[in-house]
Amino acid sequence: MFYKDKIVVVVGGGNSAVSDAVLLSRIAKKVIIVHRRDTLRATKIYHDQLMKTENIEFRWNNTVNELIYGERLTGVRLKDTVTGEENIIECDGLFVS
Repeated sequence: MFYKDKIVVVVGGGNSAVSDAVLLSRIAKKVIIVHRRDTLRATKIYHDQLMKTENIEFRWNNTVNELIYGERLTGVRLKDTVTGEENIIECDGLFVS
């Protein structure tokens, strides 16, 4: 399992992104959902499950602006869609849904 005990970023807020995040949370150390809005588009049934999962975090109102890597992915640069502020988060994998 490649993402076992790794930090993974999932980009999106729909059913596919949320489903991916839930599945990854079972093996990954941490899953970070990055979504450009402040609410998910996924159906309500996923919302409750996400909020109960301890190793899932959210970065609301953010977009991925840059991938940071050497020989492999080491992080992503996020941009806040409201404030314009940028920050870098470390990660080992990226899923765009």
